[in-house]
Order: sequence, then structure tokens, then C-alpha cells
Amino acid sequence: MEYASTFTVESKVAPGVVFTLRRMTKRLRDDLEDEQEVSAEKMRPLIQEIQPLEKEVFDLINKKESVPPDKWIAYQLHMRKIRRIERQETDPRAIRFVVLSVTGYSIDGAPATVDSLIANAPDDLYDEISNAVKHEIGLDVAARGNSESPSTSAAAEGGTGGDAANAEQTAKTTTEVV
Repeated sequence: MEYASTFTVESKVAPGVVFTLRRMTKRLRDDLEDEQEVSAEKMRPLIQEIQPLEKEVFDLINKKESVPPDKWIAYQLHMRKIRRIERQETDPRAIRFVVLSVTGYSIDGAPATVDSLIANAPDDLYDEISNAVKHEIGLDVAARGNSESPSTSAAAEGGTGGDAANAEQTAKTTTEVV
């Protein structure tokens, strides 16, 4: 029997691009968790602060009641802070840890590296790689199940928001993996 410690993923958004990922084991997940501890420490107080507010907001949404604008804005601001830490720190660390190589893509005339993709890849390709990494480490939507509330970031980004109908529709249509 032979075990392959890596596997390849062919890009759907950039045909011809292939990235090689490390198969995660419990030990590797532990190593990644250790590498991400500083970011986790930054997020812990934000998550603790947002939990009661999140419960209140989503209870109102589930009851199809209006969410007071001050609570909606506070919730969105906290989520934005958490997402920024994820985008700027935890996601790039996870990508560096799991993605071993990229072939078939160049940036500014040079073959792409993991670091150059993190810094300069188009959003759709970066998101595809990030989602593949999250899937491999067990943080994608399917793996998380219902352990996390849906994103409702449209209101804070200038969309309509604040009432249960708009928030519920936003939550249903948001596919961002946070």
C-alpha cells in the first residue's frame, strides 16, 4: 500500500493552473494551529465580544423582526475586524503551510510562487486556493456544518440591511467562507 502525502487540484477559475497541496494529518493540523496562535489570540476577545450580540441579532432575524441599526452596525464592525485578521493573517499562513507549489501560472512575467500568489493573485484564484486549503484543513462550510452563523456583510458594505428580511436574504446568498 502506498500513501500519497500530497495531491493536486486543477483550477476551475484559471484553466491550466495546478496547485499541489499537502494532505493534512492530525499532527500537521496541530503544527498549523501552533503557527496561528498569535492570530487566534487577537481574535479571541473579538469573538467573545460578538457572541452575545450575534445571538441577539440572529434571534431577531429568525423571528423575522427588525434589527436595531446600532446593533446591526456593531455586529458588522466586529465581523469586519475578525474577517480582516483572517484575510491578512490566518488565511495566508494556512495557504503557505498547505500549498506546496503552483504550476501553469505567472505573475508579472515570473512563474508564480505561493508567496507571489498570496500577494498578487486575482481574487477569484486566491479564493479558490484558499477554499481548497480550508477544505483540506477542515474549515470549509461543509466541514463546519452549522457551527458558524452566516455572513451578512452586504449591509455594512453599502447594501440594504438592518431588517430581518434583508439580513435573511443576504445570509442565504452569501457564499463567503470566513
